[in-house]
Amino acid sequence: MNRWFLIGLALTCLTGMSGCRRTGTHGESAQAASELPDTEAMAQEWTLENLLEEETDLLNLSSIWEMTDEETAEWGKQFDAQDVKKLIYTNQGEIRHEYEINDPAKIGEFFDALSRIMLGGVVEGQIGVPGDEISFIMNDGKTYSFLFEMGCLLLGDEKYETDEADDLWNLTSELLAEDL
Repeated sequence: MNRWFLIGLALTCLTGMSGCRRTGTHGESAQAASELPDTEAMAQEWTLENLLEEETDLLNLSSIWEMTDEETAEWGKQFDAQDVKKLIYTNQGEIRHEYEINDPAKIGEFFDALSRIMLGGVVEGQIGVPGDEISFIMNDGKTYSFLFEMGCLLLGDEKYETDEADDLWNLTSELLAEDL
């Protein structure tokens, strides 16, 4: 979920709880209005500061390049689609699908989508079989691969929550739709 959406929702809730109380109208008694929850107290409990403290994982997102090893981060900073021989996308669903992309413009789209991904906290649990792999095979023979399990990025022995990955999954979905 987008962190700005959560902050906006909190602010909306705070402004909606400005102490306005229902006064018995249309025949309702003032006693019924007094039984409503104390919205001022609720607003104090849900200050923006409290929300930010509770949602630190969402607000402590890191760029994918901040979390990779130094060599991969440097490659990401100097990326040029013309230096990529091909991109291979592999999907390990019930049936293994592998796609090879040679078009520099499409390779650039994948790289840009990958670069927009933000990483959150480490996801607990064992690492299983990667469901998706995106590999950039360079003209010099080097390969830079990114493995995902259930939408989480695998880096070393850890798997990380991802945010802002919709563009990447839309690109992979387009490839998978070609087989339908």
